[in-house]
Amino acid sequence: MPNGSLVTGFQRRILPNGKISPEIIFWERNGLRHGEFVMPKAEKDEETRVHGLSYNIDSSLLAVHCVLDGQEQLQIYTRSNWKWYCKQIVFIQENTLGLATFVWTKKYQLLFAFRSGKVEFLEF
Repeated sequence: MPNGSLVTGFQRRILPNGKISPEIIFWERNGLRHGEFVMPKAEKDEETRVHGLSYNIDSSLLAVHCVLDGQEQLQIYTRSNWKWYCKQIVFIQENTLGLATFVWTKKYQLLFAFRSGKVEFLEF
């Protein structure tokens, strides 16, 4: 939740043509939705799965842990005038057995804990 002003979530919205649109959505304190964006769509018939969302300390970056086309990744988004931009994608290597958790330790530093027991830091 960025500075307590929004609640963030993920939804799969079914479009009129029957396709599924993966979206990151935001709710204000008064319950209104505001500023959602559509995530990149899977190329294959697989769906986009989101495992976790996390804001950095000053809420200027949003990290989305997801699986897209069978590839586990962490997408880093930033916002300008309520428009969200994917600034970086970190692909999770298969030899790490996947990402167990991640946490922002500093304003621009992420700590990754992998299922293999390996721990890494990433600084932006």
